Amino acid sequence: MKCLIRFILVLGLLISSAMVYINPTAHAEQDQTWEKIKERGELRVGLSADYAPMEFEHTVNGKTEYAGVDIDLAKKIAKDNNLKLKIVNMSFDSLLGALKTGKIDIIISGMTSTPERKKQVDFSDSYMMTKNIMLVKKDKVNEYKDIKDFNNKKVGAQKGTEQEKIAQTEIENASITSLSRLPDVILALKSGKVEGAVVEKPVAEAYLKQNPKLGISNVKFNEEEKDTVIAVPKDSPKLLSQINKTIKEVKDKGLIDKYMTNAANAMNDDSGFISKYGSFFLKGIKITILISLIGVALGSILGAFVALMKLSKIKIISWIASIYIEILRGTPMLVQVFIVFFGITAVDKGQMEAARSLGLNYRQTMKSVIMPQAIKNILPALGNEFVTLIKESSIVSTIGVGEIMFNAQVVQGISFDPFTPLIVAAALYFVLTFVLTRIMNMIEGRLNASD
Repeated sequence: MKCLIRFILVLGLLISSAMVYINPTAHAEQDQTWEKIKERGELRVGLSADYAPMEFEHTVNGKTEYAGVDIDLAKKIAKDNNLKLKIVNMSFDSLLGALKTGKIDIIISGMTSTPERKKQVDFSDSYMMTKNIMLVKKDKVNEYKDIKDFNNKKVGAQKGTEQEKIAQTEIENASITSLSRLPDVILALKSGKVEGAVVEKPVAEAYLKQNPKLGISNVKFNEEEKDTVIAVPKDSPKLLSQINKTIKEVKDKGLIDKYMTNAANAMNDDSGFISKYGSFFLKGIKITILISLIGVALGSILGAFVALMKLSKIKIISWIASIYIEILRGTPMLVQVFIVFFGITAVDKGQMEAARSLGLNYRQTMKSVIMPQAIKNILPALGNEFVTLIKESSIVSTIGVGEIMFNAQVVQGISFDPFTPLIVAAALYFVLTFVLTRIMNMIEGRLNASD
């Protein structure tokens, strides 16, 4: 009997160990995502808000708000689960990476399920069906009647989307132009860079209202309709269950049609371009100037610090500065290091000697004699750096910072006009740099007059 009991205990232990070995953290992981969301009290929804009528930005009483079918669905999911909603706007091809690394909780961005994506994330039930079409110039609608007509042609699609996959797999020998943002794809089509653009039908119809020179070709794809789904992290059954409950209610009550109407109302506005979108550009100007000011200020402080280290008589400190300069050679921050360095060394050495002979120590000499003159020497150069930073600040738009270029891209998505926002952005950059240059010229003139 004892042997039998021991055998049963050992067998049970082995089975338990095997289950842990097969899936050691499954139970913890199953509840982890949902528990974190509930603990936080906030649902972080990732999307690409340049995809009207699914998701886009618009102004309401001077304030920027998100709107669209996916936004309304996200609001309902959050409301049904007593959660606050946080929209995280980023480029479409960054969404899966953000979900896998925990920066967002779910993706609601007109996404379709594919075998490749299923390996990385789980998907909800379908909340609507979408159809892909080929958008072309209106005067070429009759020229492109079959998918074979696009063989060996240039075709555009948004990067990382089902539309890109369709263009790559269903059109023989086509040259595919994959761009991160749909407005850029439409701009490529309008400017003749591509002959056609693979786009979801609801989105294409929204663009046609604002771009009468575009049209939908009669091209048919192999899979005309696809399920639109929500992406969630792998092994999140509780989260998936809660989302599917909301989706079922949305479908049972026919709420998608209501959401489409809400999106259409948000897009329709008869006011002028500036009155509709001026607030976006104004916000962009503020952020651009702030970024440039912070860049110049931090660069100048760091530049002064490294320059003083470089001038130090203590060899180890001077070597550290030299190594730092060599590592960062060629960067904008280093330019400011050199500006400060040469501004200091431009001050006559005799002034240092004179100050020291008057009883001032090294720190007092640098503070009261050398640095004021160095600042006077470098001010024009720093002004030029400020102008350069204003122009180069557009690079931060790639990480979602709302400067001028970022907001121009937002307006492209809302207005379905891929060209005008870029003209306005270019004009604003010119005005900012022109005015700043004139101000710096005035300051430089006064400094020269004081010599």
